[in-house]
Amino acid sequence: MLGGTQMRTVLVCAAMLTAACGSQLKTDNFMVTVRSFNEDLRWRRLPSAASKLPPAQRVAFLDERESLEDDLRIDDWEVKRVRWSGDRLRARVQVRYTWHSDRRGIVRKTTSMQQWELHGKRWLMVAEHRLRGHDMPGLADRPETARDEKRP
Repeated sequence: MLGGTQMRTVLVCAAMLTAACGSQLKTDNFMVTVRSFNEDLRWRRLPSAASKLPPAQRVAFLDERESLEDDLRIDDWEVKRVRWSGDRLRARVQVRYTWHSDRRGIVRKTTSMQQWELHGKRWLMVAEHRLRGHDMPGLADRPETARDEKRP
């Protein structure tokens, strides 16, 4: 039988392990969602990509992406950096796209900043803008107001 001090130590360790596992699951689920969203964009699975956006943004996203479908080709993408907020409920993800326009046939590279938030149990991309590189169809330039916001 465990004494009082030993029991407290076991309970504290169990609580720490539970918290660490919960945080790891949240992080793992996040990276799966980020990968899924960007793969959906690459392969033009637009309804699936749109499901990872807030509901109010989905129709406009689908309209814009469908208008680009015959020209924009995302050849590859890569996560360059992830920055978490202190509470790990928000993250900013730098993604480098390699893409080309069928009309021009020139391969370009563009780095974007995706802003993700945990809504309930789902990660949603709430905003994305061009950080550097070539202008990319379907990717807005960084809004002036975003420069002054506190970053996670």
